[in-house]
Formats: sequence, structure tokens, C-alpha cells
Amino acid sequence: MVLGMEPVNPPNGEALVALASTRMPFGRYEGTAILDLPEPYLLWFQHKGMPKGTLGRLMALALEIKANGLEGLVAEALRRHGIDVRAAAGHPLHPAATPSRRKPR
Repeated sequence: MVLGMEPVNPPNGEALVALASTRMPFGRYEGTAILDLPEPYLLWFQHKGMPKGTLGRLMALALEIKANGLEGLVAEALRRHGIDVRAAAGHPLHPAATPSRRKPR
């Protein structure tokens, strides 16, 4: 568990699918899948306070996954649910990925 965070229940298939399909609705990484948000960005939110509700829970789960190096296991679980995050349109690793919507620094 990441220091200072409330325990996160183990994710089920629906939570993992939501991580891969829910997009950040605002900010520097608007339009980015929650699972693809950089760990430093998630850590910044943890320090400042995660958003309330489902978005905050998904961001906390993404941080837990990244902090514990579980991205590979999550990718495998998503493939078992029929989602290949690297093949999903718009994913940064997809060959036909669209240009980033991230705002310049």
C-alpha cells in the first residue's frame, strides 16, 4: 500500500476495464486513460487530494498498480477480458495512435 492512502479493495474485472476505458476528464492529461496516467501525476493528486467519487477511486487504484509494478498483470487480466490495451485505438503504444492531447509544459 502506498503511504498515506486508504486501502484499495482488490480490483475485479469491471474495475480493470474501467481503468482502461475511463478517460481523465480535465487537466494536463485530459483524454488520457486513467491506467495510462503517469505515476508522478497520480502521486501529485495523492498529495493534493484525489477527486471524489469514482474518478478518485480509479486514480487511487491506478497509483496502487503502478507503485507496486503490477502493470503487466493488469494488462494480462485485461486481455482475458478481451481488451488488449496496446491494441486499443488511441493507446500510446498502438501504431495508429492519435497525437497526444497533452498540453505543453
